[in-house]
Amino acid sequence: DTYSWSPAALVDDPTSATPNVLTDSTVILELTVSNGDCSITDSITIETLDRLGVSTGPDAGMCVLAGVEISASIDEDPEGLEWFWSPIVDIDDPLDLSPMVDPEQDMIYTFTARCGLLEESEDVYVDVYPEPRVEVTGDTSAVIVGMQVPLLAEGTGGTGTLDYMWQPNPDISCTDCPDPIATPQEDGWFRVQVVDDEGCVSIDSIFLRVYDDCLGSDFAIGKAFTPNYDGLNDRFEFRAETAAQIDWFRVWSRWGELIHEGNSPRGWDGRYRGQMMQPGVYVYAIQGRCINGERFTRTGDVTLIR
Repeated sequence: DTYSWSPAALVDDPTSATPNVLTDSTVILELTVSNGDCSITDSITIETLDRLGVSTGPDAGMCVLAGVEISASIDEDPEGLEWFWSPIVDIDDPLDLSPMVDPEQDMIYTFTARCGLLEESEDVYVDVYPEPRVEVTGDTSAVIVGMQVPLLAEGTGGTGTLDYMWQPNPDISCTDCPDPIATPQEDGWFRVQVVDDEGCVSIDSIFLRVYDDCLGSDFAIGKAFTPNYDGLNDRFEFRAETAAQIDWFRVWSRWGELIHEGNSPRGWDGRYRGQMMQPGVYVYAIQGRCINGERFTRTGDVTLIR
């Protein structure tokens, strides 16, 4: 079979079955196919586009790490059309017409459509809103039943006004203020979130451990210690989360001589006047005040081992 395109000047090879069209306007081409005995003629209209009709959706704003969808559209859909977004930074699919983007800072994304030598681009501006932050503090993280603990949520950053929202809790005085009073009856987390005018959110929390009484289950003191400076059990000391103040921590020898007095729970290192004391049993007494204001005194004995 032979092929003949007309007008021949509008194609690169008028005898090819699949020539390239050479035109910058809309034209009608005729093709005649002959096998030597008979022939047939048909025509095709080639429409040359002068625009693709690229447009993008509105500029977008997003909270940090929240992500946002951007979009683009193309009016025409000719064969050979291709498109892409750039830069390919923090975008889930640069070949999608409506991808999700999650930039760390303000970003301009450009949508480009291309068909042959025809190319169009449009930009979308993504505004990353300032990040709000909140930090919760309390006068203490240890609580004795019946105590009132002032909490403070300090919000910074963000856009506009920050609204406070505490997780609903019957042991808190208000749920929409920055400084509620907590009266916890059991261990638990107190969580707050701040929301700015753009809807961006920050969350923080504080854990309050609740004890039934002053120097109760939280009080721990050794029965023996080994001051040999190996880094293990070298001091006679105690732990008590509910202790707010130590008036004195005293240790006596078996003969009633006062050999140590201090006001720290770190206690005694086993020395008296610079000399290591002999192994044996010693008597101690601790006096102070708990976080609820209650006074306490604890007495007992400890064994020094060498």
